[in-house]
Amino acid sequence: MQQAFASAGGGFASAGGPFDVSSLLNNPFQAPSSSPSLGSAETILGAMQAQPSLKSLNALLQATGLSSQLNNSATSATVFAPTDQAFLNLAKTVGEGALGTLGRSKSLVTQMLNNHIVEDQALQPNAFKNGQSLQTQASGESLKVASTAGQVLVTPSAASTGILLPPSPINVHSGTAFVYVIDSVLLSNAVKSALQAAPPTAAPSG
Repeated sequence: MQQAFASAGGGFASAGGPFDVSSLLNNPFQAPSSSPSLGSAETILGAMQAQPSLKSLNALLQATGLSSQLNNSATSATVFAPTDQAFLNLAKTVGEGALGTLGRSKSLVTQMLNNHIVEDQALQPNAFKNGQSLQTQASGESLKVASTAGQVLVTPSAASTGILLPPSPINVHSGTAFVYVIDSVLLSNAVKSALQAAPPTAAPSG
């Protein structure tokens, strides 16, 4: 059964009903303050739920079911966590109609989120290597690493511009995982193609 979560203004997804998080994607700052099942403090999910700027990401993880993977203290991973502002910037760039198309596809939203997770690698800042390719959980997708002068940038395969990583990630459970809070959404090729093919404005009702 599809997991459900709601905000004060109404639900973004409903149990048993069609998947639809388009309202959340278009209005990321209206995401609920916390997901229904709060993550353990020693897990990736718990560490991210403690960050007030990651409400949209946490709600999307809950809606797609990926939260269960990240709510395990044994999970080793590197997660690039887009802020609410990052999702708002995406909404402003691609338009309401395009995000509506994305938000009604659970597979595309799941792939978008999976492109921010590098499983079985807990990478602290000095572990990134220039020219390194990181395989993400999104099928066939990778992130290209550029590391110079103590700065690390990651570039998704669907983009030409790298995202600068913060120098101090969230250290989860004594180095079992690291979470890098970033100001951009790392789009996969499939998600980028879907956004480009969708109409920029929402279709009129009726």
